[in-house]
Amino acid sequence: MRITLALSLVPPLALALGAGCFDPVGDGDRDGQGDAGRDAATTPAADSGPGYGPLDASAPPDAALARSDASLPRSDAASSPGPDAGDELFCSGDLAKISLAGGLPRPVATTSSVLFLNCCEAADLIFHAQDTFNALPSLSLFSMGGRFPEGEVDLPLTFTPVDLPLTFTPVDLPLTFTPVDLPLTFTPVDNLNASMDIGSTYYGSGPSAAAFRMHGTLTFTREEPSGPLALRVCLTLHAPGDRDDGARFFAPAAVVMGYEEAQRFSLFLLADRHLDSEAAAALPLDSLALDPQPALDLYSIRYYRQGDHFVAFAMGMTTEGLKSRLGPLPLGGLPFVAVADGQPVYRGAFGSEVSSAAPRVPFIQLAEATAEGVSVKPAMVEDSVDPRGDPRILQALEATGKLAP
Repeated sequence: MRITLALSLVPPLALALGAGCFDPVGDGDRDGQGDAGRDAATTPAADSGPGYGPLDASAPPDAALARSDASLPRSDAASSPGPDAGDELFCSGDLAKISLAGGLPRPVATTSSVLFLNCCEAADLIFHAQDTFNALPSLSLFSMGGRFPEGEVDLPLTFTPVDLPLTFTPVDLPLTFTPVDLPLTFTPVDNLNASMDIGSTYYGSGPSAAAFRMHGTLTFTREEPSGPLALRVCLTLHAPGDRDDGARFFAPAAVVMGYEEAQRFSLFLLADRHLDSEAAAALPLDSLALDPQPALDLYSIRYYRQGDHFVAFAMGMTTEGLKSRLGPLPLGGLPFVAVADGQPVYRGAFGSEVSSAAPRVPFIQLAEATAEGVSVKPAMVEDSVDPRGDPRILQALEATGKLAP
């Protein structure tokens, strides 16, 4: 089934809430600095750890993937006017991949997040290709006032014109109401917004994004209303004169977790806040009573990077917010238990900023936290088994679309 969306008129409040999806001037430049603003940006420390890069180390190198002004001129780059036969060929297979204009495809990992907004169902999909784009390309999707549509959606989106000024039909007061049957049912509406963010450049999906835009298809599949969403993405960027013009993105079945899957991986504090990490380590793992609410769960986590066990914060989560949840930290560290699919996997600790003791369990040092997230570091004890990569944890993260390389 193929659906071509027409954006219906939405209230001003909804437009304001969804304004982050659009580039109102259509030049893709939010900060007014053009490419210079993006090129001046430095790679965040949180995204430069070990394990990052191509998934297939044996793949042949492609010189066209190297990002430099010398190898990829901007001023005379060919534009991408619309879909062509190459889109169908590129958007095939079982692996997510990217390619620059003229470059060979390379496999790439994707992760996703559910965005909690009071206006709409929303999610973002990250292509972990920072070594190619000098940023993490992020596809943001908003379905203003309703759920994501089922089936295939063509980009760019089209809009239904509205005659101005608007006219209103007089009504008799007081109003009368017709009884309705409960429960109510809702019909999906044509109000999907889509945008791609790469560094400081935004690519829209409608007429307002005249210069920097994207074309292709999005396919939404969901078996249950509250269950996970499978998202197929086939997109090409249109950015005349920009080095990303003609870049392609494909994800055959990216997973956006369901609303009931947030605690498939969580970090729980102990119910007894008087226990420090040393005291907790002396007790059997299964005997530790946990706090009812997690300190971190998948609603708080944008992605978990397996290579260096970096936990990236989701929208709305901050270091200060985490510190507020934890409260005062004992000198010996505040213990937590990592739980995957309801099973306690290992003990850990949130490290005190003033403690000099070598942690005997995996730990999160809040003094080293950044705006992007925190790192779970290994225990500083020789010959200890590192439980951070336990298969139960990795399986839960992968199944919910949170596991990055």
